[in-house]
Amino acid sequence: MTPRQQAYVDAWKKHGSQRAAAKALGVNDRTFTRAIARAAKKLPELHAKKAPPGYRLRGVSTLLDSAGEPVQTWVKTATDPIDPETAVWALRDAIAGANVPARTSRPMSTSHATPRDSLTVMPIGDPALSASSPWAP
Repeated sequence: MTPRQQAYVDAWKKHGSQRAAAKALGVNDRTFTRAIARAAKKLPELHAKKAPPGYRLRGVSTLLDSAGEPVQTWVKTATDPIDPETAVWALRDAIAGANVPARTSRPMSTSHATPRDSLTVMPIGDPALSASSPWAP
């Protein structure tokens, strides 16, 4: 805790409320509240530096009583976001480790091929679409 934060905590204890302490010190209420919150966050971080696997620390919250003393502390966590590249490599490794042989197709013999054995693509445009264009004459 910085000396300034300690002065804020002492003023809070002396005046009984954050608003009165901020007024006595001549600072904005919000500035005072933020400084107290930063000071309170530093206390529990000594014990709570780890999060369970698959989670990350989001922050530490502390409930203070009217005297400025910590009453309760809790650690806020969030699930770790999955990096897309890591996910792709994990999927590739899982597929490679499955040991499932790939199915291959046999080449088709052209000696007995019929028209039904081949695929023909006939792209057909839609003339009605161009006719309804706003740029059509």
